[in-house]
Amino acid sequence: MRRLLIGAIPFLVLAAMLALRAWDPVLLQQLRWLAFDTYQRFEPRIYDPGVPVKIVEIDDESLARIGQWPWPRTYLANLLERLTEAGAAAIVFDMVFAEPDRSSPEQALKLWPATLDVLALRDSVAVLPTHDSILANAIEQSPVVTGFVLTQTGPGAGVVDGSPLPSAANSLRDPLLAPVLADAPVDGQLTGQPIARAPARKATFATAGDDPALFVRKFTSAVANLAELETIALGNGALNSTPDRDQVIRRVPLVLALHDELYPSLAAEALRVAQGAKTNVIKSSGRAGSGRSRTGVSMVRIGQFEIPTDAEGRLGLHFSKHDRARYIPAWTVLEDDFDQDTVAGQIVLVGTSALGLHDSRSTPLDPVIPGVEIHAQAIEQILAGDFLHRPDFADGLELAYMLVLGLIVIVMLRTMGAIVSFAVGGLATLLVFAGSWLSFQSYGWLFDPVQPSLMVLLVFATAEGVSYVQSEAERRQVRGAFKQYLAPELVDELARHPERLRLGGEQRTMTIMFCDIRGFTTISEQYKTDPQGLTALVNRLLTPMTDVVLGCKGTIDKYIGDCIMAFWNAPLDDPEHAAHACRAALGMHAAIRRLNVALAEESA
Repeated sequence: MRRLLIGAIPFLVLAAMLALRAWDPVLLQQLRWLAFDTYQRFEPRIYDPGVPVKIVEIDDESLARIGQWPWPRTYLANLLERLTEAGAAAIVFDMVFAEPDRSSPEQALKLWPATLDVLALRDSVAVLPTHDSILANAIEQSPVVTGFVLTQTGPGAGVVDGSPLPSAANSLRDPLLAPVLADAPVDGQLTGQPIARAPARKATFATAGDDPALFVRKFTSAVANLAELETIALGNGALNSTPDRDQVIRRVPLVLALHDELYPSLAAEALRVAQGAKTNVIKSSGRAGSGRSRTGVSMVRIGQFEIPTDAEGRLGLHFSKHDRARYIPAWTVLEDDFDQDTVAGQIVLVGTSALGLHDSRSTPLDPVIPGVEIHAQAIEQILAGDFLHRPDFADGLELAYMLVLGLIVIVMLRTMGAIVSFAVGGLATLLVFAGSWLSFQSYGWLFDPVQPSLMVLLVFATAEGVSYVQSEAERRQVRGAFKQYLAPELVDELARHPERLRLGGEQRTMTIMFCDIRGFTTISEQYKTDPQGLTALVNRLLTPMTDVVLGCKGTIDKYIGDCIMAFWNAPLDDPEHAAHACRAALGMHAAIRRLNVALAEESA
């Protein structure tokens, strides 16, 4: 039973690895994504300047020329008008206009002392258009997509630890902003007041299959734009991204949920507005003909583009390297000699890249890039049809491969030995990585090369360890059984090659020797009153006799009183068994003579 249990250990390890793969904990997911990161470094997506996506960046030079951030929204309105005149297909703001513009006259007037001169100005200022209304008018004339941030905070979404969030004029990426403003710069200051209004929904959703709200990332509150800006924009999308635990962004959501209401991402809205589409279609498990259980979202259709996603409705990003060719400094757009052809027909994202604004992200290719580029790269690869995704059959194929390969390794270890099994396991591991790489390279499929390789290693190590333990147990058993009857070198030889012991016996020519004490009966009578003395005498005789037999490669068969029975040429072959027996006889004669001399001296 014990031997059976030990032999089952490799199968238990294999079963545990299969269960672990089905569970798919976060650590294994991270290892899998690290392998996919390596693939992207070897073969990144090639940036195509012909793909109609550009970034108008608020960079350091733009800040130096125009002024510190946040700019008056009249500047943004002017920027928006210039892009609209140039024929941009969609203008996407990677920022949140959460509060009124503090540089607007009516807002600035509130900060002035209540003197008579100031009071006299209020009536004049009241008739002036606010900066927000000027920006709203520009938005109304343009194909604009605004952005909001979904959060997991409670009713006081603008408050951290009971204190108002710091001004975005001082820091767009202050650490206190991170819990609330997950991914977006904020043009303005959050006052700490509860945000009671949900963001405006511009896109409608049609679903095929299970309710996507069951699977997509779900949030409880939001940081939304001013209503006068958001309601007239053609699109409104979430700026949230979903970095992994190492803070590297590998996927971006196309669909999210505020409570149970679905919202599109900023990239999804940019695509919809640029195409003039109204409805996004979400396909998920349970749809007709899918043949799947409730496994999540599988595809999002935006206009003419069908986009494969993971179960949470996220797009796996196939990154290209950071390239300045996709950027246009904001200050150049406001210049009189701006080349309008650079943005005509383009999806234009307006975002920050200045280092002091701290809107930066990490990707598998670049440790630091502007956050707006994440949205741009997502749109680029959708337009180019260059996707990374795990096909529906990936999990089943990986489990089946692990099962078959694990059983092959275990069986081969038991029948062909460690070297052949190691070679087969190593070859299979190479095939796993080769197949995973070719699938990535040819189809953008993401097959896990890590866990099948770990499984081969663990199963091989466990099976080999069990084999070693069993071999050691056999060696100890052989040594224990024969150490009293065989010469030490014969015991070692049997321990090294236990297969040389043949059960059931065999026929062979042997030399057998019997040895006993002459006149033992007469000697025994002298010890009638001292049986212990007789025993000591017999031991003094048999011990050197045994040593001589074993020293001549003999095997002790039995002791019969004062008699020793020994044989040669078994259990191991001994071609000189007769000579070894004769040398043993001579040696025993010499030993007995030495014993007789010692006994005579003791009795004198």
